[in-house]
Amino acid sequence: MQCSCATHKQKRKSGGAAHRPLSVSLMRIPPLVCGKHDHFLRNSTFSFESCRARESHILSFLSLCKSPPQLIQTHAYIIKTGFEQHPFVAAKLLEATGILGDTNHASLIFNNLKQPNVILWNILIKLLSHSSRFQAISYFIAMRRKGFKPDSYTYTSCVQACSRFEELNLGKSLHGQALKSEEIKLDLVLQTALLDMYATCRQLDSARQVFDEMVERDLVSQTALISGYAKWGMMNEAKQLFDEMPERNVVSWTTMIGGYSQSKRPNEALRLFQEMKSVGVQPNEYTMVCVLSACASLGTIDIGKDVHNGLRRAGIQLNAYVGTALIDMYAKCGCIESAIRVFNGLPKEFVFIWNALISGLAIHGLGEDALMAFGDMKRAKVLPDEITFVGVLCACSHSGLVDEGLLCFDIMVNEYGVEPQIEHYGCIIDLLGRAGRLNEAMEMIEKMSVSPNAIIWRAMLSSCRVHGDLTLGKLSLERLLELEPECSGNYVLLSNIYARIGRWEDVDEVRKMMSERGVRKLPGWSSIECEHVVHEFVAGDRSHTMSEEIYVKLIEISKKLKLEGHLANTMTVLHDIEEEEKESSLDYHSERLAIAFGLLKLGLDEPIRVVKNLRVCADCHEWTKLISKIYHKDILVRDRVRFHHFNDGFCSCKDYW
Repeated sequence: MQCSCATHKQKRKSGGAAHRPLSVSLMRIPPLVCGKHDHFLRNSTFSFESCRARESHILSFLSLCKSPPQLIQTHAYIIKTGFEQHPFVAAKLLEATGILGDTNHASLIFNNLKQPNVILWNILIKLLSHSSRFQAISYFIAMRRKGFKPDSYTYTSCVQACSRFEELNLGKSLHGQALKSEEIKLDLVLQTALLDMYATCRQLDSARQVFDEMVERDLVSQTALISGYAKWGMMNEAKQLFDEMPERNVVSWTTMIGGYSQSKRPNEALRLFQEMKSVGVQPNEYTMVCVLSACASLGTIDIGKDVHNGLRRAGIQLNAYVGTALIDMYAKCGCIESAIRVFNGLPKEFVFIWNALISGLAIHGLGEDALMAFGDMKRAKVLPDEITFVGVLCACSHSGLVDEGLLCFDIMVNEYGVEPQIEHYGCIIDLLGRAGRLNEAMEMIEKMSVSPNAIIWRAMLSSCRVHGDLTLGKLSLERLLELEPECSGNYVLLSNIYARIGRWEDVDEVRKMMSERGVRKLPGWSSIECEHVVHEFVAGDRSHTMSEEIYVKLIEISKKLKLEGHLANTMTVLHDIEEEEKESSLDYHSERLAIAFGLLKLGLDEPIRVVKNLRVCADCHEWTKLISKIYHKDILVRDRVRFHHFNDGFCSCKDYW
């Protein structure tokens, strides 16, 4: 039996040995690679009786390709044996190229094909859809111009490219073309791609319409719509659809848990996680990352530790992504030592791991440690990014390291070429403002390469409150009211400046302004975890089941504090009443209720951990310092900005916050 491939036909014409079995040696192929794959190619001599046998060997070579050099060598072998135009071999070669992520090589292979079929067009467009919407669509257009008719698979790939790169108009155009085409069937896969594209581009009504028109739905299509709702914070709609699903898998559960966590509804995320476990669905690493994020938001260290311990039981490895979530969770729950231990057990080549550690050290006020970590990061030859410098500058601000912070800002711009963003400027303004260098802070605002936003002016106004600068404070408020006319915190900061210098009539004027503009005060709350349950309190709260015991405890505390000579700092009472949304005395601020509850319920050696949504006021700060001394208790309070670690009458912030 003679071989009919192009190589043998040419040999027969030139008088070659047509009937002799083909002997192929790869010794003349350039030495591109080494290892098992190279050894297999170079030291194999094959005798083929048919093209089918040779095709089989080529496919086995392709399956062994693990790197671009190996693929290039195999491609050379395919060309040498005359199989570069074979449709099935070409398809497998394109797929192998795509797996290795070399789309340029894939385009080169395709462009050298003399008669590509629809399958080959589809494979290339699918590969390109992952890396370049322009290339994918340009080949889609070229395909039509050359007389090939795209099928639903072609349209699916192009729509997916639009989804990845959020090209709504192009996606809508493809949807319209598919509807007009008689050859295109809107099957389940294409409809799911369209649904996902609309959801990704925040066109939830269009996504829902596609979903409602689907004759057939599966887990993938249902989860795609839930994911769209969750991405844009429409968790009520997502939950309704989730509840209607006839079956759910780990992806659909994780999508909901992640949505609640990202939508700042961590309690619901944790409740759903418990429900997921109760029905026997095994979590994956993405589930655990979402749950750890919820724990970090709530400051629930006990639940966070349970999740950490459950990783091994669930068969989940402590990789870089899970490890980073653990660092963030431990840091935000007040266990910076545990965060450091997790960090020490992780690979150090990823910038996001270093970012998590530096940010964690920053919120604990450990500025010098954060700078040391930054130095270690540079020595490890890990390139810092813009997030790294936000953490470093924040750490310098919380610790009063003004000169070090300014130097890091200079290094960021001039050594690493990172363009300052609004977050970096916000840190510098806060850094200078806290240190009382208000004029320098204003000069920095004037020199900024981006327009100052509310973050900048609020940092400036906050610094003016601390240092009693009425002139710059009023200017900052004017700018803030232009940007955020309905934010109550801005008015509160100005009223606090007036209260600081005793201008009570102006304080009343600010209140009147708020009332006329319909500005509602942000209610303050504090939470504390006890026996895996999160308890929340607001100022003057009497809704808790232990309210009677809590208020008795507060009276006891008040008597002990008076014996210690504590006098309430009423200078900021008005400011704090605004934030707490209760005109009650300082004794009933939300963090005091939470701490009194902790003294009643937690063991002698257990630290009290409180999470507060607003900044700690000056009097509560002094009050908590004395409590830590009188009751010999470690107390950690995480406010809106940072951690305060109280021990034996002192705070880790050193009264600089």
